[in-house]
Amino acid sequence: MSPVRPRIAVVGAGCAGAVAAWRLAQAGLAPVLIDKDLTPGASAACGGVMLHALYRRLELPPELIDGEVNSLRLFSGDRCDRLEFRRPVFINFDRCRFDGFLAERAVDTGAQLYSGCRVTSWDPETGELSWGRAGATESELFDQVVFADGVNTVGRVAGIGIDGDTPMASAMYRELVTEDERSHEVDFVLDLEDEDPGYFWVFPKHGLVQVGVGRFHGERREPLRRLLDRFIEDRAELKALECARTRGGGIPFAVARRLGRPGGLVIGDAAGLVNPITGGGLVYAEASAEMAARAIVESAAKGWERGWAAARYRRLMVRSVHYWWLKSLGLVFRRIRRQVALGKRTDFKRLFLFYAFVLPRLTPAASSITLAMREPRPVRRSMRS
Repeated sequence: MSPVRPRIAVVGAGCAGAVAAWRLAQAGLAPVLIDKDLTPGASAACGGVMLHALYRRLELPPELIDGEVNSLRLFSGDRCDRLEFRRPVFINFDRCRFDGFLAERAVDTGAQLYSGCRVTSWDPETGELSWGRAGATESELFDQVVFADGVNTVGRVAGIGIDGDTPMASAMYRELVTEDERSHEVDFVLDLEDEDPGYFWVFPKHGLVQVGVGRFHGERREPLRRLLDRFIEDRAELKALECARTRGGGIPFAVARRLGRPGGLVIGDAAGLVNPITGGGLVYAEASAEMAARAIVESAAKGWERGWAAARYRRLMVRSVHYWWLKSLGLVFRRIRRQVALGKRTDFKRLFLFYAFVLPRLTPAASSITLAMREPRPVRRSMRS
């Protein structure tokens, strides 16, 4: 065991973990950032579109942007609705480079990076965290652990984070090589077979077009790979393109019952902080990371009273509009889940279209929910193809 006893560990160097480590390092607490990849971001899986306001909030450099998005197209059957904005609302980006930048910035600010370490266990009583690296098992003691390790969070063995009863969705995407630079517009296609809740997406980037599919886990399940293959094959502009990379993963669709306990907090996907309508989680990952970092910093100022950080983090979360927004959407999505379980047609298409059209108009509430102060309203919408 190392003679040095770091006080704080952050497990997972994705968006949530890297932002938490950055904020903790800014406060002078020098956290240890632990990631399973040798290079943070190497195995990241994400659609790679975020709110322009979040890009500004995270103080990202322009070179991380593949394109500014000012137009959305929503396809449902023979209907095509277009949302155009006076200025860019979203940005296209590469998630691997994005995660790598955030982790590097955290290290430059004062965090210590343990790369190639897959965390295997945590003892909340002693604070011992164990991981495997290069075939060997290592462990250290920490006063506080922040779990940002996604849907398979180690925190669940200690009763925090999402568990086996959490409703899940799955997503898969392919990145196809192209010379088309149409990176200002993204497409959503709401035509999954059997009316399952989910959608296809097409996100153009620099030299690539990302084509993906996401779907709630239901009874009527055809493999995502087969659905995605058919979607690409049916589109002449896509089927001839070479595939550069295929990725996929699980997405939690319910906020965890417990967000922390003495010695440990869960943030981002590990806490189930994902929009169950869109499957997006970057806004909530960033927000929960900042709340967790704030709770730990305040706990340090109070002399590390056991359990104080977890209680403070919980209070910050339940007082935030993010938490209640996700809780509210979760109640709405329960109806979708019941329809899937009963083998009925779902309301997902209408719900998604309603969400896409109405949300930009729900100011100032939408501004608070999305961290998007004074975001533009759509100026033109709805056309029939």
